[in-house]
Amino acid sequence: MLTVRVDESKCTGCGLCKAVCSVSHGKHSDKKLISDLPKALLFIEPEAEGSSISICRHCENPVCVNACVAQALKADIDKGAVIVNKDKCVGCWSCIMECPFGALRINNTAFKCDGCSDWDKPLCASFCPTGALTAQRSPIGMTSSRRREKTIISGYKGVK
Repeated sequence: MLTVRVDESKCTGCGLCKAVCSVSHGKHSDKKLISDLPKALLFIEPEAEGSSISICRHCENPVCVNACVAQALKADIDKGAVIVNKDKCVGCWSCIMECPFGALRINNTAFKCDGCSDWDKPLCASFCPTGALTAQRSPIGMTSSRRREKTIISGYKGVK
């Protein structure tokens, strides 16, 4: 499962994550100008104190997938990521309204972070100079590991 973590207190708004994202998703040989690159699949919004980062966390139980009326979103277990099928998307905004992280946008169809499925982990996290974005792939998702950690810390012995 892919886990993406965001620490907005470390974000300087430099935009390196967005640049790396655009370059990694472009067809390098035919892109001659920066304006030819695709849109980044994460979003940075300047705020009064720092920046707000919106990126898909690739949830274990993604509400965006459940909200999608066209079944264009799916949690791909093999890739450990939530994926958009642009051919199925009808652009209804249901996924956008449900996502608690503001990770999806619409440009005729929904688009979002794909977890850099061709790479070991999202490149935005690999290149983030401040550590505001971190990512890892693990056999268990973050929710399961957090639940397990809380159970161990609280000393839960099970149901008797």
